Amino acid sequence: WEECVDAMASDNLPLYCACVTTRAERDGDSLVVLFPEDRQFSFEIAASPRSLAYLDSIRFDCFHGVQMKLVCGDRSVQVAGNFSAGKDPQSEEQDGSPTSLHSSGDVPSGESAPPERVRGEHIEAEDGEKPQECFLEIQKFFNADLLVLKEENSDEPDTLEGAVAE
Repeated sequence: WEECVDAMASDNLPLYCACVTTRAERDGDSLVVLFPEDRQFSFEIAASPRSLAYLDSIRFDCFHGVQMKLVCGDRSVQVAGNFSAGKDPQSEEQDGSPTSLHSSGDVPSGESAPPERVRGEHIEAEDGEKPQECFLEIQKFFNADLLVLKEENSDEPDTLEGAVAE
C-alpha cells in the first residue's frame, strides 16, 4: 500500500496528500485503508467519486481480486469494482448496503452505463438520467472540478425557491 501511495504523488497529488497518513491492513480477502480519526477531511477527499475511481484502478492493478474499503472512525466506504478499464466480478458488496459510488449515480458493476447524447451544449442520457449524475460520472475521471452554468429558460415563468408553481 505504501508503494501505491508514493506513486500517487506524481499522478494524483490531492489523493496522495489525503492518503499519506493512512495505514492498510489485510482483513481476510479485503484491504482496509485506515484514516486517522482526526483526518476526516482526508477521508472525504478519498471518498469523492474521482478519488474512488482512481483507488479502484489501484485496487484492480495492484490488488486484483481483493476488496478495498476506506475507514475513518465509524464511517466506511467500499471501493467497488466500477473501474472502466476492467470490471472485477468479485467486487460485490458484502453487506448489500449502497456505497458512495452507487449512491452518487454510478451503475453497479455488471450493468453498463446508459449511452449519452450530446446536443449542442446539453448532455442527456437516453434513459433519462439526471444531468448531475452525468457530471459526477465525468468528474470522477478527471483531476479537476467541474463548473456547471445553469441556463435560464425564458419560456418558463419565474418561481421563487420553495414557492409552488400554478
